[in-house]
Amino acid sequence: MKQIRQGVFETNSSSSHSISIRKLNEYYTQNELEDSVHIYNGILSLWDHDLDFGRSPFEPLLSFFDKVRYAIASFDSDEKNRHEIEDILFEKIPELKKIEYPVEQNWKTDKEETYYGSVDHQSIGVLESMLARHNVTLREFLLNKRYVVFIDGDEYNIKEKLFDSGLININDFEEVDA
Repeated sequence: MKQIRQGVFETNSSSSHSISIRKLNEYYTQNELEDSVHIYNGILSLWDHDLDFGRSPFEPLLSFFDKVRYAIASFDSDEKNRHEIEDILFEKIPELKKIEYPVEQNWKTDKEETYYGSVDHQSIGVLESMLARHNVTLREFLLNKRYVVFIDGDEYNIKEKLFDSGLININDFEEVDA
């Protein structure tokens, strides 16, 4: 893996999910945490499109809940990490009583299974690698505003264009060893 862009951790693939680390070291307020999660009667209902992260559309994941969704999809088959994410949700969102995941028909077995999302095959492991490389806990990643996930594709390269145009100030980000 080779560092091409400053301030990001990324793969060298057609999907270029990257986690940029801002210089800002600030945690979400309780209001920001609660406002980012949409709960109805104590239930957080997730839909399959909430948990799908391909290479488009371009999307910066800035809020607590955006990062929660990405983490769930990133750790779709990792029950331990998924439970940690759920524990953080229940702890930080007091009105939350239940999380409902989408259910899909498994085409191989023809059985219904809980769907925890997907990350484009070229970007699988980006979150896990960043956490390990920078010694960041999943909790820290979710609760600190300094971690921003960018969903992009190499054929679009929108994030780089936003940096080049000045719409996103590259000086707001730390340089990251990748």
